[in-house]
Amino acid sequence: AEFSVPGGLDQHCHWISKECPKLDFAYLNAGISQKPEEGGFFKGTNEGWIKTQQVNVVAPWLITRTLIVNDMINKSGKVFFVTSSISGRLQESAYACSKAALNKLVYDLSENADKMQLDFCLIDPGWIYTDMGGAFAPNKVNSLFPGTIFPIMTNHSCNGSWISVQD
Repeated sequence: AEFSVPGGLDQHCHWISKECPKLDFAYLNAGISQKPEEGGFFKGTNEGWIKTQQVNVVAPWLITRTLIVNDMINKSGKVFFVTSSISGRLQESAYACSKAALNKLVYDLSENADKMQLDFCLIDPGWIYTDMGGAFAPNKVNSLFPGTIFPIMTNHSCNGSWISVQD
């Protein structure tokens, strides 16, 4: 689905509510990082910042709400939100600010987790060598394991936790 377009996100959430099987866990990994000319502090554009917020904050919020409202996650299930520890890089301000907003959303969800009988966790993959991460990223995709798998396999609650995959 194209999450930068509200209609694409709405269509995906409709699919979730009608077609998605009940889940034990979910990873919300929607994310974009714009070029400095679109998402930077000094050169960024209004459109670039809005698109970044739409994909990195609005999409995870609406998908999570859809899962919860439609009872699509089994009790004691876990919802993982991919975040970032990015800091101090003004050329990527839109991305960094969107992840800070996502962190706040997850914190607030975790404060209310008992009512929903779900865990809400932040998961930081580290800087990964991908199209988005770029050629200078020190971590390969296979470095995501076991750090992304262990939290779903354990019976321990991860609610409100920040999980640093590379650690």
